[in-house]
Formats: sequence, structure tokens, C-alpha cells
Amino acid sequence: MAPTVRGSGLALGVMRVIGALFSVVCAALGGLQVWAATRRRSDEFFILRSAGQSSLLAFEFAGSPSKLRSLVAAGGDRGRDAILRSLDIDYLVTAGYVFVTLGFGGILTAVSRPGLGRKEIVFGLVAAAVAVIENVALRQAATTHLNGGGTANGGGTAPLVTFAAVIKFVLLLLAAGTVLLWPLRTWLN
Repeated sequence: MAPTVRGSGLALGVMRVIGALFSVVCAALGGLQVWAATRRRSDEFFILRSAGQSSLLAFEFAGSPSKLRSLVAAGGDRGRDAILRSLDIDYLVTAGYVFVTLGFGGILTAVSRPGLGRKEIVFGLVAAAVAVIENVALRQAATTHLNGGGTANGGGTAPLVTFAAVIKFVLLLLAAGTVLLWPLRTWLN
């Protein structure tokens, strides 16, 4: 029986190494995706600002329908187009941090911290789902105004957008904290 147990231990160790390598690659590719998307997104922020509008964060944290409507209306057609392009790019950022959290979750699992790994993955996936809800609501506000909906419905999604943005950023901070505090937690145990 001893050779079988040793062989199983060796196979488990090899699987952990392979899993850790794939996780590192996943985290690196996710980080690269976020970096590349934010570089493109910064161009759109410049267009938003040149159209007299704030960054996408101002839209995410508008808080009230009237504030969101005024932000959407402020830039005219050019500003609304830039908002829509920024939202398209934001989906790439979302995909990037899903890969990052999956990668770090895999790394935590590979180094015998499966509970932390699962938390990391759940934080990333739920943050991504909330980010998609937020982007859909922002797109609805921008296209409603663009299609002549104007003041009737254009900013009605502002409370949902703000709530989703807060939840998304809290979850991303928790995911980052899980990874950054993991060595401290390992050292204290």
C-alpha cells in the first residue's frame, strides 16, 4: 500500500504545481486584460471630458435620477457615444478581473488555502455579475436619453447603478484584501 499512497501524494503534488502554474497564467492574463482595457478606456475618458462630462465613475455614483439625467445630457451626442463606448470597454475590464480573481483563487487553493481560494473566486464572480447589471442600467439610461426618452425615464436607473457600483467596489476590495492579507493570515496561523 505504501507505493500507492506515495504515488498518490506525488500525483497530488504535480497536480497542485500544474494548477498553480495555470492560475498564475490566468491571473497574469487577467491583469493584462484589465491594463489593456483601461488604456483604451482612458481614451474614452478624454473624449468624455472634452465633451464636458466627468469620468464614468461620476455616472456610476450619480445617486439620483436627476443627476444621472443631467450627466447624460451634458455631453450631447458625442458624450453619449463616449459613454456607450466606455461601457463596452468596461465589459473587458470586468472579464479581466474575473480572470484575475479566478487566477488568485486557484493560487490560494494550490497553496493549501481552498477556503480563501473559494472566497476569492466568489468575490470576483459576484462583482462581475453586479458590474454587468450596473453597465446594463447605465446603458439603458444613456440610450433612453439618446432615443428621445429625455427626462421621463433616462435617469430612473440611478439608484440601481449607484447601489451596484458600491457592491462591486466592496467585493473587489474584499477580493484584493483576501490576496493581500493571505500571507499575514498564513503567518499568524
